Amino acid sequence: MEGNIKDKVDRLLKLQEIELKMASIQVFIDSHPGQLKQLDSRITAFEDNISEVKSRLSELQQSYRSHESDAQTYQAQIEKSREKLKLVKTNKEYQSSLKEIEEIEELQSKIEDKMIQCLEDTDAVEAALAGKKEELKRFSQQVNTQKEEIQRESAEKEAQLSELDMERKKILQLVAPELLNKYNAVKNNAGGIGVAVVKNSVCQGCNVNIPPQMFNELLKFDKLLVCPFCQRIIYPISQ
Repeated sequence: MEGNIKDKVDRLLKLQEIELKMASIQVFIDSHPGQLKQLDSRITAFEDNISEVKSRLSELQQSYRSHESDAQTYQAQIEKSREKLKLVKTNKEYQSSLKEIEEIEELQSKIEDKMIQCLEDTDAVEAALAGKKEELKRFSQQVNTQKEEIQRESAEKEAQLSELDMERKKILQLVAPELLNKYNAVKNNAGGIGVAVVKNSVCQGCNVNIPPQMFNELLKFDKLLVCPFCQRIIYPISQ
């Protein structure tokens, strides 16, 4: 009888060990999609940043073309004013035309300064863009390596899970239905732990001392006992 009860609880302990391993592995596997999604999000954020830099570059190029057009317009006005200057007849008209040319040239000079600034900014942004593209290339390679590692680990864990499941099914065939029902009921109500060992009269499931008389009965291995505090099936181990 002693061996019978002990064997039954041993099977439950083994079953519990396998199920806990399976649960841990499943949590690991379930985390992989989130990890992959996070990596993709980091790539997307990188690409978005590059898009912003490209937009800035496009704005600078557009601004340069606009300034260039204004500069050409002012140049045309200057040339027109200089032709007009050749036709003036009085000193007053001559001075007025000169002033007009100076004002246009001043405006043109400011526009040219803006064009130079645009070119300098464009060079800086283009250099930054090239650097970010190279950085994205390296980062993408790192991410792909991480993805491959995650997928490899996932495949390994799936294989482990399959092996453990086969082992679990073998043990289930050796456990009486009524005992399995009791174990599942206790497990579901006790955080996934249906069987707890008792060491030095202390239930390792709830860390509470079981009554001395119950501990003595537990050592006989003649019946299945549960902890009076956490309701887990209890099993003594050597001191």
